[in-house]
Formats: sequence, C-alpha cells, structure tokens
Amino acid sequence: MKHFSFLILIIFIQLLGSCIKSNQPSPPPHKDNYEEKLIQINKYLIEKDQRIIEDYVKTQGWNMKRDSAGMWFEILKQGSGPIPKDGNVVKIEYKVWLLNGKLCYSSDSTGLISFRVNHSNVIRGLNDAVQMLHLGGEGRFIFPPYMAYGLLGDQKCIPTRSIVVYYIKLVEIK
Repeated sequence: MKHFSFLILIIFIQLLGSCIKSNQPSPPPHKDNYEEKLIQINKYLIEKDQRIIEDYVKTQGWNMKRDSAGMWFEILKQGSGPIPKDGNVVKIEYKVWLLNGKLCYSSDSTGLISFRVNHSNVIRGLNDAVQMLHLGGEGRFIFPPYMAYGLLGDQKCIPTRSIVVYYIKLVEIK
C-alpha cells in the first residue's frame, strides 16, 4: 500500500508541475507518453500483486497453481458431473475473504448465488473459476484485483485494489 500511495503522490506531483506555467512555451503533451506511464504503473501493480499472492500461498501451505490470466487455484474436490459452459446458469456455495483473514461474504449468511456464465454482472474471476469445476466440485481461488473488484472494491466490505480469496462449490448447472 505504501508503494501504491507513493505512485499516486508522484503522479499528482507530475500533474501539478505540468499545470505551472513557465516562460518558455512547452510542447503539446504526447498521448503516447501518458499511456506508456499508465501501462508501466499497471505492469508494476500486477507484478506486485502476484508476489503478494505467491507469498500468501506459501504462508498458508496451499498447493495452488497459477493460470495464464493470473488467477491462482486449487481444486479441493474434483466433482463428478459436467463442467459449466458459456451461457449455462450455475448455482454455487461460496465464501469470500481478504488476505488478512476477514470474511466478507458467505453463502452461509446470504444464501447460494446463481448466475449465467460469462453473461452476468459478476467478477471475471468467478466466471473463470466455475468453468474449472465439475458439478459437485470444490475449489479455492485467489483473484488479483483486476479479476475481482478492481480499483474501487465493492463499496461495502472489499476495499480498493483488494486481492480476494474464494472458496467455491458448484452445486447446480442448468
């Protein structure tokens, strides 16, 4: 968080400095330059998040793998039914917590949730995760912020740029 705050401070100082007028005419800003800076910051944050997740997984002693999108997963129970496909409606049991151990949401208190795979307003990580489970299967998943609640969090329990851990059990596919 200190590094993120430092980056925001640097960006603010640069923007403030660019607003101060000098006696010499300055060249027009280059869109590519700003885009390149944003790309560099984004790459830095993604790499930082992956290191944090890797350390967390080691600390927990979990046997997780990382997919090409950056999601970490461990299939806890294989399940014996089909795997959901794009457009299927799935129903899941779930628990969501932060890396500090704070439980944010759970189907124990809110009930099971249903959604149409890749066609609902759920986080990207959840769509990807259920497609790795067979009916009856259970898994543990860690989603970096860009696969979860992003820059803003969920405005309730999950803070900005949070890495979240999901336990998911796939109970129904339609």
